[in-house]
Amino acid sequence: GTVLRNGKVVAVLNIEDTNEEELAEIMIGQEIETFYRQGDHRSEAAEDDTLLRVENLSVPRKLNNVSFKVRRGEIVGITGLLGAGQNELARALFGVQEHVTGTIKRNEKIVTVDSPRSAIALGICLLTENRKEEGLYLELSVTENITMPSLYRFINSKFLPLLSVRREKNAARGFIEKVNVIVTSVEAKMRTLSGGNQQKAIIARWLMRDLEILVFIEPTRGIDVGAKVEVYRYLDALAEEGRGIIVISPELNEILGISDRILAMHDGALVSEFDRSEATEELLSAAIQGTVNYQSIGATP
Repeated sequence: GTVLRNGKVVAVLNIEDTNEEELAEIMIGQEIETFYRQGDHRSEAAEDDTLLRVENLSVPRKLNNVSFKVRRGEIVGITGLLGAGQNELARALFGVQEHVTGTIKRNEKIVTVDSPRSAIALGICLLTENRKEEGLYLELSVTENITMPSLYRFINSKFLPLLSVRREKNAARGFIEKVNVIVTSVEAKMRTLSGGNQQKAIIARWLMRDLEILVFIEPTRGIDVGAKVEVYRYLDALAEEGRGIIVISPELNEILGISDRILAMHDGALVSEFDRSEATEELLSAAIQGTVNYQSIGATP
């Protein structure tokens, strides 16, 4: 196989003698690991700055008394095998999961999250892996997709609610540039974008709304390696800006590479918590398969 980068041949490989990671590294010109974070976001000052606290969150037959917290400027990775309860947890935080019991606290105050509207009002958003089913309007333009949750910002007057299309387009263009969405025009239909650019457009949408807690389910699922790298960099930048981020992914390397703290789930329960300095793929793999008892290394839930 022949690998091109920026229009030039950079490698000719025998497919049997290479693997996906090596191929990705040739494509982007660097080792994947160099795009994962090397440091820790959390400063001493942020230690007690809890944006979100979940206590005994349960969903019948899906989620069993899950408790954890997310601090300002921190990426919390959550991983587990398929059906371990991680997706129900994310959906509960966005008010789209039924039969939820337990307590959600925002800035240490008990809140009710019973709909996406209430979640967004509390500064919480959910970005799902099902871009087409849950996130995107494929027949609308890139601009319309990005500005939809923020349209109130572009209304000229509450007495004469006309939309300022020019302001809307200019704002969308700014966020398109910020997250490097590759698009021929802000008027282009969303369906014409690649999966990676669609994902970046969804990130741009919620950045425009300026929410504080971002919950991602499999943020790099189905996108090419170059877009993955950009998403990793962007998650890093968002944490540096002081947002609290939850990333749910079954990819252990991804979770190990981007998280400050990692929660492992098995059969609806939180079974282990690891600080990034202590976590290994072997420990995580054992935890998500239910072969270790609950342990907490570093920060407590």
